[in-house]
Amino acid sequence: MRIGIDYRPGLYGRGGIAIYVRELVAAWAAAHPDDQLRLYGHQMRRRVIRTPTDGAGPPPAADLRAGRLPSRALSWLMKVGVGADTLLGGVDVLHWTDYTTLPSRSAPVVATIHDCLFEELADCYTPGMRAGLRRTTSRIVARAAQLIVPSQRTRDALLQHFDAASDRVHIVPHGPRHLPEVEPEQRDRPFALCVGTLEPRKNQLRLIRAFRRALGDAGRAELVLVGSRGWLDEDILAAIEQAPTGSVTWLDAVGPSRLAGLYAGARAVAYPSLGEGFGLPALEALHAGKPLLVGTDTACADLVDGAAIVVDPRSEDALADGLLRLMDDDTLRGQLRQRARDVAARYTWESTARATRAVYQHAVRREVPV
Repeated sequence: MRIGIDYRPGLYGRGGIAIYVRELVAAWAAAHPDDQLRLYGHQMRRRVIRTPTDGAGPPPAADLRAGRLPSRALSWLMKVGVGADTLLGGVDVLHWTDYTTLPSRSAPVVATIHDCLFEELADCYTPGMRAGLRRTTSRIVARAAQLIVPSQRTRDALLQHFDAASDRVHIVPHGPRHLPEVEPEQRDRPFALCVGTLEPRKNQLRLIRAFRRALGDAGRAELVLVGSRGWLDEDILAAIEQAPTGSVTWLDAVGPSRLAGLYAGARAVAYPSLGEGFGLPALEALHAGKPLLVGTDTACADLVDGAAIVVDPRSEDALADGLLRLMDDDTLRGQLRQRARDVAARYTWESTARATRAVYQHAVRREVPV
């Protein structure tokens, strides 16, 4: 099978979509060496040999094409009907992995929709972001032959908010990011770790307030935040700045080795997001065998299946109580560690690649999956 995959986030991003693309392509190349992977960014005519800043490049067997194509040129391609499948030298299926919808002339399109949280958590986005995400998602739903989502909650939201036929929407969960084996990072005091872009949906502001009240202001523990700046994050940054020295630390984005060391060294991981399409940091914490806190009524709560404390993420009291239990109760932490690895073992990128290939095959045959 010849597959064109939008690899732009894998080249230029560090967030969840970048992880998804990189890990999917790596697992695919290992499991299906006879398939031809043609990875593209915005420009498909020019081959580029490039290593991303964190060293996590595509598999050697993949044909990488990248660069930038002006938006005017994209519009022209759509108008004249020249498709990405043609410019890639012919592919059997084209996979839109993000919000870049380069046209396909004849090959069917499979698209991954990671979440619809801009509809469900409107106050966590700017009006412009919501309008753009809604417009692009509508276009994806209208043009893709098959749609992939990472969780049942995302599938339910997509069917509720957009005109998607249910038999075209397939749940394909992710696996945990492959991080190196490193020594645990040691800090001056026990610490809880929170990984995620600084933005309202990730709920760091409430987490900081709850942590300070429960543990931080007394100097008993430290909260370490890892993640780049996002949007509407001014209050989060102010809360970090106002915290007593050594109680709340923001490290911005870190590389894989540093992140692995932080996971290994943390006494617990807190990921009290208000909503997730899947929740990769939660799965990473489970894979590392870490006691974990997540929010109720989210994809993370479904994912952990009893391997984490689940609390109301909008309640600072509930967050504070959960943090105290995670940091102070050795028996509870032991129980959660044992359960965590069992749950994490259910999710692998190899199974993601197999399930994704099945969706490709249905799209190529123009069949409706049973």
